[in-house]
Amino acid sequence: MEKKEEVNLNEGNVKKPIYKKWWFIVGIIVIIVAIIIGIIFLTNNDEVQDNSNNTSTTTTNNTEVSNIKEAKTLEEIEGIVSTDVESTINELNTEWEKLKQEVNTYDVYLNEVEKVETYYDKIQSTTEQLCIRLYAYSANCAELILSSSKEYKDKYDDLEMINDIIYENAREEINDRIYDGILKDMEDTFYDGIIKDAEDTVSYSDWYDTRSNEYDIWYDTRSEVYEIYYDTGSDIYEFYYDLRGDVY
Repeated sequence: MEKKEEVNLNEGNVKKPIYKKWWFIVGIIVIIVAIIIGIIFLTNNDEVQDNSNNTSTTTTNNTEVSNIKEAKTLEEIEGIVSTDVESTINELNTEWEKLKQEVNTYDVYLNEVEKVETYYDKIQSTTEQLCIRLYAYSANCAELILSSSKEYKDKYDDLEMINDIIYENAREEINDRIYDGILKDMEDTFYDGIIKDAEDTVSYSDWYDTRSNEYDIWYDTRSEVYEIYYDTGSDIYEFYYDLRGDVY
């Protein structure tokens, strides 16, 4: 996604705000916008979920969102975001390594296919929950910046943190370690690995159905993960860009 043309800051042209508490008004707007974005995101993704998983997924998402660690200073933002992203992906990766060791033959795969499918569901829901938290971190960062006593030029510069820490760094981790990491490894392990290798040892029709089913769920999960973090990035970048324009 191409970024919009950056706003060139000309300090000499920055006008003083008319209202002394302008930053407070903008801060409230920031929080409202972030909440609306999060609600829209949740609603859209809930419609995609299978009906049998709606209750458990919604409960999990609400728990994750309510447990967000809120930064009290700008210095805390990067650590909170990076720790959340790192621990979330590490947990997914640990579970994947365990699953890969357990499901290591075609016969085991057939017996444990529900466990494999459950893990695919977890990848998608975990990515969704993490991206929802990224919305909250963006709002937290913006609120800290706008409510500070700094000059508007400094606030303008500080808002770059949303782009650097969340839009670029956090999303890059999701792309590299989930989309191109765990999910690519799952394709190599199952679809192009133990299932493909069993072609000449089992009934072709059964083998074909098994491999097709694996590909379908892998492809659907990967597509959903991409859509989730891509849409999150688009929203957060638009939020960051518009906010900087308002401060300018």
